[in-house]
Amino acid sequence: MANCASCRHFIPEHRLSKELREWCLKWIEVQRPGAPLLGYCSEYDRPVTYLEGSCLRYTPKFNNEKCLKLDEWMLAPISNLKGEEV
Repeated sequence: MANCASCRHFIPEHRLSKELREWCLKWIEVQRPGAPLLGYCSEYDRPVTYLEGSCLRYTPKFNNEKCLKLDEWMLAPISNLKGEEV
């Protein structure tokens, strides 16, 4: 399940330029009448009208797999943090 708000390709509605916002509203009027404008997807080059669903191009802004918990980070040897073999 993808959440557009946490995707690096998502631009929220309040950050859109005036021209892009107008284009998005026209697109929604033709393609999805009555749907709200929530933002813009720079990967698909189209407006976002819902935030949750499936998406093949979803890329999270933050990768939790690469993050260490604070206590793990404090106890890790310095050489291990640089990616060197221990």
